[in-house]
Amino acid sequence: MDDYLDGVRAAHSSDLIFISYHVNWPQANDPYYLYNSAESNARRTFYGVSAVPFVAMNGAEVSGSQTTIGNALINAIGGFSALEISATGEYIEWNRAGNVTVTLDNTGTLSGSYVLRTALIEENLYYMGTNGHPNHYATMRDMIPTANGVNVTLTPNTPTYVDLDFAVPEAIVQENALLVFFLQHPTNKSVVNAMQIAIPSLMPDCPNPPGDVGGDMVVNVQDIVQIVSVIIGTTSPEGCMIQAADLNDDETINVQDVVMLVSMILGN
Repeated sequence: MDDYLDGVRAAHSSDLIFISYHVNWPQANDPYYLYNSAESNARRTFYGVSAVPFVAMNGAEVSGSQTTIGNALINAIGGFSALEISATGEYIEWNRAGNVTVTLDNTGTLSGSYVLRTALIEENLYYMGTNGHPNHYATMRDMIPTANGVNVTLTPNTPTYVDLDFAVPEAIVQENALLVFFLQHPTNKSVVNAMQIAIPSLMPDCPNPPGDVGGDMVVNVQDIVQIVSVIIGTTSPEGCMIQAADLNDDETINVQDVVMLVSMILGN
């Protein structure tokens, strides 16, 4: 089943969004379950899962042979939704934190209470489980802000905006991480729409932390040397160097920035 669904997913990656929730059976020491067992259990309980594999689409279980399940997923492609989801934001690589604003653009007559759920998923994980399946995709690593999601109230023909802070822990490869947003009915579990965005696409063009004039992702004495060379004219700053050196955001690199940089390094 896993290999078959991986094939369906790969063939329709632009049309279908998958989230894989790992559980503690048949293997109690599954590392992707143990990493976030509380939220994995919360999602399992929400769907009433008592056996695996379990596939849910649009909030309801899809059962049968692997071909039947695959065809059901493929046949759902192209379904209409009067609500579109989009997201914009920023993720800072050096402190592994970000913020997104999610827009629920309700162009139809949808109204009432829904839940916006956000999953941080990771691709391309490798672990040989007892079921003989080594490659794991779209693995849920975190639910943001929690597995309960964010309650929203929809009004016809009116957009709704949700701001979310998130972090990508050290255990997760940033380049393989994505955020998945899906709007779900709280009782019948139907999914109105979903979208995903890759973490790297949220990274600014200049990833340097403030003070990292040299661009090595570390703020130290070498950056003082760099910023002084800019001030005395032996180095011509450009791009990310300017952004990292202008510590007081006055659009000028001067002695005040040196003082602030020294204070940063000393921990003041």
